[in-house]
Amino acid sequence: MMSSGLFDIIHSGESLIRGALVADDLAQSSRRIAALTEEQHRALIENAIAAFAAGEAQPDPVQVDALHAGRDVDSKRSRDSLGVLAAFETAGS
Repeated sequence: MMSSGLFDIIHSGESLIRGALVADDLAQSSRRIAALTEEQHRALIENAIAAFAAGEAQPDPVQVDALHAGRDVDSKRSRDSLGVLAAFETAGS
């Protein structure tokens, strides 16, 4: 079994590497975006918004069901025991 100190060193090294990779990705993205013309930048934003909207319009791939609900539990309550769906329905109306 690894000692706690060795684990912390390995974990912190991994965090540093991941941070460096993220920083590099962000730097590359900012250089790419800076090189775009105003029209290309506008098209990039519009395409991203359209793609997001199209994805949001799709049904969820899974339905919310309580896995622990017994037969005596009200089916509507077991499907949304935390009220998450009700909150979305209320917000949409």
